[in-house]
Amino acid sequence: MSRTMNTEQKEFALEAAQLAVGYPAKQGARIVADKISFGLQAGDFAAIVGVNGIGKSTLLRTLGQVQSPLSGQVSLIGRNLDSFKNRELAETVSLVLTEPLATKNLAVWELVQLGRQPYTNWIGKLEAADKEKIAEALAMVGLQNSHSKKCYELSDGQMQKVLIARALAQDTPLMLLDEPTTHLDLYHKVQILKLLQRISHEMKKTILFTTHEIGLAIQLCDRMLILDNQENPFGAPCELIEQKRFESLFPGDIISFDSQTGNFKIVS
Repeated sequence: MSRTMNTEQKEFALEAAQLAVGYPAKQGARIVADKISFGLQAGDFAAIVGVNGIGKSTLLRTLGQVQSPLSGQVSLIGRNLDSFKNRELAETVSLVLTEPLATKNLAVWELVQLGRQPYTNWIGKLEAADKEKIAEALAMVGLQNSHSKKCYELSDGQMQKVLIARALAQDTPLMLLDEPTTHLDLYHKVQILKLLQRISHEMKKTILFTTHEIGLAIQLCDRMLILDNQENPFGAPCELIEQKRFESLFPGDIISFDSQTGNFKIVS
């Protein structure tokens, strides 16, 4: 179900300590989720799960410094997130968010090459090393023969792979993805998550994603963070199952969790 964490490795690639996320307001900050603490190491494949509106995307955007935390601390590779300059952050964290593309008229290669912006000169000229990174990223997601296709010609699953390739081309130790399997059928959901798992484990990248696919995350992830607006438990899926953390995620009169199979079931 999950790998065993190397307890000898002490430095976290990503760490949150007593983090509160939300939005500033005139009459005081609107907290969406708080008391969030967890740590991920290099090569960890991890998910943030919880019910709709619990703050999964807000947390992910805060970790990527798209928005500021209300309180608490986020550290990347042992450094406070606030200490990163824009270019440093772009070389450390790549983001795949749910916002639609400004245009799908770009070719696949053109979209993926945007991941190299932190490293190119001011006119965006690609050097041989940049082109190699782009080619490697496309090969990793299995789109090496689709580089000249326009993005509007792609299926949802292919488009998601292109966005992952762009993040790979950015060549960061940490990747954050918001709902990477939205609008995909079961086969393509599994395909995308297994691809991300392979990238994480083979390339030693720390990958954290939000998802509603809790059953798949239980099967594939090394670590999971359950946002529940109470304790926000974090750990390996098997540990969370043993602690009965999934039982109270949804109303028990409608959905129950089977700890033997690691699946949710509809209550008849």
